[in-house]
Amino acid sequence: MCPDPSHFTSNLLNEVTCKQSRMGVHKHFLEFFCLALVHIVLIQANNYDYNYHSYKTKCYECHLAITSGDPTGDYKCRDPFVNDGIEIKECYGSCRKTYHKISDIESYIRKCDTNCKEEKIENVGYTKCCTGDLCNGSVPTAAGDRAQQLPLKLAIAGLVVWFIMTYQK
Repeated sequence: MCPDPSHFTSNLLNEVTCKQSRMGVHKHFLEFFCLALVHIVLIQANNYDYNYHSYKTKCYECHLAITSGDPTGDYKCRDPFVNDGIEIKECYGSCRKTYHKISDIESYIRKCDTNCKEEKIENVGYTKCCTGDLCNGSVPTAAGDRAQQLPLKLAIAGLVVWFIMTYQK
C-alpha cells in the first residue's frame, strides 16, 4: 500500500512509483477481465447450439401443392400450419420452410436441409431457414436464430483481443 502522495511532495520519484503500481493493478485486472470474456465467448462459439451443422435437430417434414384448388399432399402443411400428425425427422443441419405461388399453383414444403439458403422472390414466394427443434412450423422460434448470433460474438471477441493488444504497452 502506497502512502498518501500529499506527504511526499518533495519526493517526486516516490509519488510516480506509487501511481505506477496502482495503474499496474488496474491494468492486470482489465487484462484478466478481457481474457475471461474472450474465453466465455469462444466457448459459446464452439457450443453445439451455435455450430448447427454438427448436431441433430428435428424438423417437420411435409409438402402440399394446390393446383386450381385441388390439393396434393398433406393439407395441414399449409399456413396456418397444423402440426398434428405431421412427420418429424431428425437430421444434421437446419430446417426449411418454402412457400411459392405461381399463377394457380401454390406449394408448401417443410423439411430438413443441410445446405439451406434463404431467399425471397417478390410476388412468388420465399424460403426460410432455421436451426432448432421443430422451428419450421408457421413462425420460426427465437431459438431457431441462435446460429446468427455467432458472427456478433466472434466480432466482440476480436474487439476484446484488439483492446488487450493495444493497451498492453
